[in-house]
Amino acid sequence: PFIEIATTNPAFEESAMFDDMINLMLKGEFDAYVFDTAPVAHTYRLLGMSKVYDLWLHKMIESRKEALSLRVKLSFRKEKIMEEIKKDPMLTSLLATREQIEKGRKLLTDNERTAFLFVTLPLALPIAVIERFIGWVQAFEIPIGGVIVNQVLPKEEFDLTNISPYIANKIKEQEHYIEIIHNKFPGLVRAYVPLYETEVTGIEMIARVAEALSKK
Repeated sequence: PFIEIATTNPAFEESAMFDDMINLMLKGEFDAYVFDTAPVAHTYRLLGMSKVYDLWLHKMIESRKEALSLRVKLSFRKEKIMEEIKKDPMLTSLLATREQIEKGRKLLTDNERTAFLFVTLPLALPIAVIERFIGWVQAFEIPIGGVIVNQVLPKEEFDLTNISPYIANKIKEQEHYIEIIHNKFPGLVRAYVPLYETEVTGIEMIARVAEALSKK
């Protein structure tokens, strides 16, 4: 019955994902956890619907308490019923879930332990997207960790005295947008990740990205 009731949650999918995130973090098996979230709209829905989940959970707890209270009032064996109510599996599960969510919320809003990093490209649309998204995340009181600029053309790989007009224009364009990024997000740029010659797959390429992220 509890599983069936849980599916009535209007944020069922998002709350399940949120639960998984919280469960992983609260286990404390690793020094750090990195969640590579889905595109902006989906991530915003995940964060926003977690509030709906909280409201739904509160309503379910109150409804269950009310039902159990009526059971006590209608029973002639109140002491036995009270003992059963204390062990009520559904209420116990709901209360445990609420407690876990509260722990997770405290962790997500702790600027000593959590940071939300935004990855953008040196292009107009991605910059506009994260500018709006930063405002959304701040509304949830989640600490902003900074901005990472991805797919930057590595000028050191080119002979700037002898490159095609196409590459020269792209470098100039990226420099323009990087300046815009610095103006829009002063002090928030944490790293530049170059546009690599191959897709980032495998340990070797991941190590190269890690090295780029450690620089500024």
